[in-house]
Amino acid sequence: MNQLHVNAPVPSEFDGVPLVNSFTAAFYPFAPDQTPNQIEDLWSLFLSALDLADNQDTAITEDFVKAFNRVKAGNPQATTVKLTMGLFWVRPLRFLSLDQNNRANIVEKRALNEQVRQTVQLFLKTDTDGQHYLQVCDEALKALRENDLAFQTFPEFSEYSWELAKSSIKDYDPQFSNEEWDALIADPKIFTPEALEIMNDWQQFDNAAATCTQVAARFGRKKNYYLTQTVSLAQRIADVKKRHDSAEWSKGCKVVANCLHGV
Repeated sequence: MNQLHVNAPVPSEFDGVPLVNSFTAAFYPFAPDQTPNQIEDLWSLFLSALDLADNQDTAITEDFVKAFNRVKAGNPQATTVKLTMGLFWVRPLRFLSLDQNNRANIVEKRALNEQVRQTVQLFLKTDTDGQHYLQVCDEALKALRENDLAFQTFPEFSEYSWELAKSSIKDYDPQFSNEEWDALIADPKIFTPEALEIMNDWQQFDNAAATCTQVAARFGRKKNYYLTQTVSLAQRIADVKKRHDSAEWSKGCKVVANCLHGV
C-alpha cells in the first residue's frame, strides 16, 4: 500500500463488488493465443477510463470509445459484461457494471427507470460500442440523480442488487417433489458417481453446512474439485428444471420413485 501511495483504509468487506468466474478471470488470452496488442490495448482502456472519470472532455471521450472498441474487436476474453465490471472496479462512481445481479435489477425489476432498462437491453442485445456503453452509464447516473431511490451511486446500486440476489438465493425453492428428487438422484447422468461422492462428503458436516475449502481440507482434495463438481451438478439440475412442468417427466419420476421404494 505504501509503495503504491494508497492512503485509503484497507477494505473490511466487499459486499456488492461484482466478481468474475475464477475459471475465466483473465481479461486476455494466454500464449500461444495472445496477440502483441491485447495487453497494450487493455492498459490504454484503463488509462482512458481514469481520464474520462475526471474530465468530461470530447477528445478524452473519443479516446475512451476508441480504446473500448479496440479491446472488444481484438480480444475475445474481454467480453462486454466483463469489461463493464472491470471499468466499475477502476472508477465505480463513473462506470456501471452490467454483471448478472445489476442486469436482473435493471431489466427484470426495473430498479432505475424504463429508459435505462431499454438502453441496457439494446446495448447487450446488439453488443455495440463504447459510445453506447457511455450512454448506458450517463442515463443510469441521470436516473440516480433525478429519482428518489434507496441508492444514490453505482456502488450503492451494486450492493443493493447483490443483497437482492442473495435474498432470492436464500429463498429459492426448485419445487421438486420428493418423488422427483428420488428420480434425479437415481439418474446417473445427473447425479454422477462424483456428484454422489461430494454430496456424501458434505453430509459429514453438521447440517451439511460447510464451504468448499472446509470440505476439501477434511477429505484431502483440491477446493476447485468441489467447486467444479457442484457447479456442474447445479447446471444439470437447472436443465431438468426447465422440463419440470412436463407431465410426462413428472409421470416418469413417479414410476422411478415407486421402483426405488419397492411400491
